[in-house]
Formats: sequence, C-alpha cells, structure tokens
Amino acid sequence: MALNAEEQERVVHAINVAENETSGEIRVVIENHCPDEVHDRATYYFSKLGMHKTMLKNGVLIYIALEDHKFSIIGDKGINQRVESDFGIVPKILWSKNSVWIKLLKVS
Repeated sequence: MALNAEEQERVVHAINVAENETSGEIRVVIENHCPDEVHDRATYYFSKLGMHKTMLKNGVLIYIALEDHKFSIIGDKGINQRVESDFGIVPKILWSKNSVWIKLLKVS
C-alpha cells in the first residue's frame, strides 16, 4: 500500500505547512507494516535520521505503519518543553481540517 505521487505531494505539503507554522523540524516515515513495537520503531528512525541533532532540539518524527493502522510521534526535548504534558502535538499536525494524515490513517 505505497503512496502514489499525489499522496506523496500532499504529505510534503502538510509537512511544509506545519513547519511554517511551528519551529519544529518534521520528518515522516511511512511503512506498510511495523515489524516492532510502534514506539520502538519510531525511536529507531528518530535516531537514524539524526532528529536529535537539530539546533533547537525541535525535531519531530511521525512514524506511520499504513496497513497496521499504527502511528507514533516523537518530539525532541525542545518540543516537549514547549507543549504542556497533557497537550499532544497530534491535533496541530495530524488532525487539521482536510488533513492528509486522516486519509492516510483512515480515521474518521
């Protein structure tokens, strides 16, 4: 269940919009299946992509396993310091009106 060209463009656009509205540096990893615990897989990619090396410690990794309908979002300490503990970054990035993420995750 790979993304087609239009879906890929929509993901890139959503990242650009989110990065323009926040200080976060956002990366997205999309796989069909998650071979590990979803948070562990996201942590692996967070490290592999060097998201912990951003100047402001504001890296955000969104990991999505499409066919498994799983996702995890990891923010570096700069992100965690800016948001309250009971506030997730999910609404800002994922659930905005007409969000590409809703369609990717098949959430209604």
